[in-house]
Amino acid sequence: MLNESMDRYAAPLAVGIDAGGTRVRARCVDADGRLVGAGHGGPGNALSVERAALVRHLEQALAAAVPKALRGAVAGVVGGFAGAGEDGGSVRGHSVAEDCLAEALARLGVDGAALRVYGDVEVACASRNGYTAITVMTSGNSMNGRKTPS
Repeated sequence: MLNESMDRYAAPLAVGIDAGGTRVRARCVDADGRLVGAGHGGPGNALSVERAALVRHLEQALAAAVPKALRGAVAGVVGGFAGAGEDGGSVRGHSVAEDCLAEALARLGVDGAALRVYGDVEVACASRNGYTAITVMTSGNSMNGRKTPS
C-alpha cells in the first residue's frame, strides 16, 4: 500500500482516527469504502499526553495510513479522542485534540481537508449499531459512514 497511486482508488479519501489512552490508530478509506492504509502511534489521550508527543503520535499513525502520493486527495478527517468529549466538560481536551490533529496533518502536507473531532464515547455510541464513524461533507462531496458487513 505504500506506493499506491490514485488510479486504484475512488476520490475523495477520508481518514478516521481512534486516539485512546494506549495508542492512536488511523485508517484511510476511499469513496467506495475500500481500505487505502492503516497505521498506529503512541498514546492519544488529549488530556494526559503532552502536546508535542500527541502531535508526533498522530503524525506517525497518519503517515502510515495515508500514502504520500495520495495525501492531496484526503477530503476529510474524523478523530475520536479520549479526553476530548465536549459534553463531558472537557472543552480544553477537545481544543488540544483539534489543534494537535491539525498540526500533524499540516506536517504531512494534508491541506484543506475538513476536520472533525469527537470524544471517544461519542464515537463509540455512533458506531454501536455497526456503522463506521466517518462522515465527511465537503465541497459538495459526501462520504458517509457505511454499515459494517456482518
